Amino acid sequence: MKQVVRIQTGFSLLELMITVAVLSIIAAVGWSVYERYRVKVFRSECVQAMYIAFNDLNKCASHQGNRYLSRTGNFCTITNLARVAGPPDPGVYLSRTNRCIITPTINIGTPDEFILTATYNEDLTSEEALAPDATCGALTLTHENVKGNIPPIGGTATPEYCWGE
Repeated sequence: MKQVVRIQTGFSLLELMITVAVLSIIAAVGWSVYERYRVKVFRSECVQAMYIAFNDLNKCASHQGNRYLSRTGNFCTITNLARVAGPPDPGVYLSRTNRCIITPTINIGTPDEFILTATYNEDLTSEEALAPDATCGALTLTHENVKGNIPPIGGTATPEYCWGE
């Protein structure tokens, strides 16, 4: 009697299912890490743009007697970022990659003070846009270099966390 020898080739269904399950878990963990990284990139870009605006405003004010609104009514402008809106002055500016909108607020009653606010740019295409920062919301920076944030509803992040300190 002749014995038939069967040679097994390929993978069993169980082996393939285990492989797919492991790869799914790795992908899920990797995606959440990637999304957190994207938000940190957004924040760091906004922080960089805020410091550029902060330095420009202080440089301008040093030429106007430490006032961000001159006695003749001229607002200091931010020269190292692209201006996208205005008047009314002092305008609205974009970060270098257009992902962050910087809005300076100078009160006419207190011309030696300002607040910078950074928010994400909603007008970008889906490939360029970042999701709103659900943790920190908008970032703020005052003339005294006081860092803050305006958290969205339900957001509880501290300025230290949002500014990466």
